[in-house]
Amino acid sequence: MTSLHRSTLAIFLSSSLLAVACTDDAPGDTSGDEAETAATETETTTDDDVGEDTTTDTTTETETETETETETETETETETDTDTGTETEGMETMGETMGETEGMETMGETMGMETMGETMGMETTGETGNGEPCEGGCGTFNCGPCPEGPDPVDISGLYTIDSTEITNGQYQAFLSVDFEPAYLAELMPEECSWKSDFLPDDWPIEPVESIPVTGVDWCDATAYCSWAGKELCGAIGGGAAELNTVQNAASNQWYRACTGGGISNYPYGLLYQDDACNGVDAGFGQLVDAGTLSSCEGGYDGIYDMSGNVWEWTNSCDTEGMGSDQDTECRRRGGSYFSNGPTLRCGIDSVRARDFRNNNTGFRCCDSE
Repeated sequence: MTSLHRSTLAIFLSSSLLAVACTDDAPGDTSGDEAETAATETETTTDDDVGEDTTTDTTTETETETETETETETETETETDTDTGTETEGMETMGETMGETEGMETMGETMGMETMGETMGMETTGETGNGEPCEGGCGTFNCGPCPEGPDPVDISGLYTIDSTEITNGQYQAFLSVDFEPAYLAELMPEECSWKSDFLPDDWPIEPVESIPVTGVDWCDATAYCSWAGKELCGAIGGGAAELNTVQNAASNQWYRACTGGGISNYPYGLLYQDDACNGVDAGFGQLVDAGTLSSCEGGYDGIYDMSGNVWEWTNSCDTEGMGSDQDTECRRRGGSYFSNGPTLRCGIDSVRARDFRNNNTGFRCCDSE
């Protein structure tokens, strides 16, 4: 009996020790879970930081499609990591992480029609494209949005002319485009093959958007008008106007528009008015916002500043000159805020080299179509 009791006691003690051993294992497992959870949370925080860095880096890229996809992917990864950090084990967590976060809702946002439409659709395509160099005019793939204004003014049903000179704000849209080198020949004639960029002289970091752009040469003006789907004002019917036809309202787009079809000397009438337009006698002493002087309207309703403010390049150049393409003289019109009465006439004859740039010279565009 004694040995039986001892045997029974031994069995009882062995069972108790085994139970204690099992109880000791449980806290160990819990510590492992906490360590795993802590590691996961640390990893998630690191990934979130990387995601933010990635977003920052992507913002500086010029490729809109890549930027959109990268930012979307970063947001998805961050959501996944956050969910994983919250619950770290079991099918329930995987279901939430893979089913909800990376499921149809997220995939729809990442790969669905809405995001793809914004990235590749017609609305975005016409404005920004995918960051590759432009091979067409404004509003086409990779070539930037078309500028807002100036409004076109119809001239006797023959052509239209811009209501004002091109402003800094409108020209800025043009500067934002990266053109394919081979396409430059489409924007400008062969005589401008020496051009590699269109940045005006003394272009400020934050230009005043509402004043006329200046510091541009003849090739800059020609390229802008071509990109905007128009042309530098030249001959009625299109193309260049002959340089020797200074005052021919039947053939010259700019002169016809300024004189109201050849009936006046100034856009507002026959006689000079010293304060009508922004010339030296008006006393402004600087450029004024395009189209803001109602007294300087004409020769057709809705056209402004054809006298004063800035000289305007036109498509009329010396085709018989013996100098280089850059030195070839082209006509500018209308005078500037430095000009006096006789110089502010519609028929003033002023020519400068094609590569001439000055802070009193800009342009406007015409359209023969």
